[in-house]
Amino acid sequence: MDPHLHQCENFRFDNGSYGATPLANGMIFEESNTPPYDEHDIDYPRRKIETIDIGVSVKPEIVSFRDLTCQRVEWKKPRDDIILAPFKYIKSLPSKGVRDVLIDALDVWLQIPEGSLNIIKKVVDLLHTSSLMFDDIEDNSALRRGKPTAHTVFGVGQTINSSTYILISSIAEAQKLANKDCVSIVTEEVSNMLLGQSIDLHTTYVVACPREDEYLNMVDNKTGALFRMAYKLIQAESKVSSLPDLDPLMVLLGRYFQIRDDYVNLVSEEYASQKGVYEDLDEGKFSFPLIHCLFSPPPIPSCSGVAPQLELQNIFMSRSRGSEGHGHCLSREMKLHILEILNSTGSLEFTKLALEQLDRDLQSELTRVEQMTGFENPGFRLLVKKLKI
Repeated sequence: MDPHLHQCENFRFDNGSYGATPLANGMIFEESNTPPYDEHDIDYPRRKIETIDIGVSVKPEIVSFRDLTCQRVEWKKPRDDIILAPFKYIKSLPSKGVRDVLIDALDVWLQIPEGSLNIIKKVVDLLHTSSLMFDDIEDNSALRRGKPTAHTVFGVGQTINSSTYILISSIAEAQKLANKDCVSIVTEEVSNMLLGQSIDLHTTYVVACPREDEYLNMVDNKTGALFRMAYKLIQAESKVSSLPDLDPLMVLLGRYFQIRDDYVNLVSEEYASQKGVYEDLDEGKFSFPLIHCLFSPPPIPSCSGVAPQLELQNIFMSRSRGSEGHGHCLSREMKLHILEILNSTGSLEFTKLALEQLDRDLQSELTRVEQMTGFENPGFRLLVKKLKI
């Protein structure tokens, strides 16, 4: 038999003829007026086909549409090394491990099995890493912990894909916990986190400075969600008969964490080396110091005679239109000018004082819980101390 002769299915064209159609490797069906097989006939007739010589070696094979049906197909899960690459890249970067420390500290009071504790750590870590990849894309960040962000290495599309895959993986991991309410806890707090992020993105996009209460509500959801989730998951797995209410402690921790981040973004050289110089200003975010400045009454004119609040508002409007600097990034000179404005309104000092007050509130709430449970928590106190500026 000629090695170039192949068997294939016969089928009908729109013009009424049967047979000819191009296939892979340059193969074509032989034109024929022979009608196709009867659909009730269990023997599938086959027609010979010829190949067009395109310089590719083609091995004799049986081509059958029947081979493509579900009767012959075995589904195989694709490899995951590609989709996990952005996630593993972010995981390889240095981390303070704040959330693991928090979970261990909460376990002092709630006392759950070690297996459940490790699963909860994994769930929170997966969601935290997923949120970092999403955040860097949404903020168009260039650096994460002193290294290029995942989307600048692997591309935006693949990083979104990886982040979504990790988010789904966290829910699958939560299903391993004994209390079946844990999956609902995860999905609820993920929803809260996304709602909080939506407010942050919205105020930045439309250049609308939120009031302090609106900002705190955003923080309680965007930043506080993971802290609250960790507490709720441990609480759900706990067998302790009298569980303390830790919601106020988690709210205070989330607020301290975010406002601290806002502050060090503007004053810390170490932070600048990790995330970029005054990155929040490039992103146009209304951080805590900026909100204080823009809502500080009465307006205090600068040396130019213009109220600093008006200057700051116009700078952010110009940034949103890309009319200052390259693209939407602010020049270093403009950033330094903004810092001068924040200093002139006392906004940086106000932020520092707010952090000191939050630290006292945290210490007070921590003492209350220790007294209620009868257990001191040196791990939690150490965590708060490490966060202190």
